[in-house]
Amino acid sequence: MDCRQVHQAYSVYLQSKLSPQQMEWVAKHIQDCPDCYLLDQSVRQVFVEDKLVSPPENPLP
Repeated sequence: MDCRQVHQAYSVYLQSKLSPQQMEWVAKHIQDCPDCYLLDQSVRQVFVEDKLVSPPENPLP
């Protein structure tokens, strides 16, 4: 897989909805590609931070 293919499949990859072979290809690419690795770490950090933030007490309608 190249970066373009990883970027196209990334959201599905995060949901673990790719085939096992595709999951392995994306994971391997992310492991071997510094740019995609940084993207993956940034996205995962946002998810972690998002889960740690409490929802607003008085959400707007």
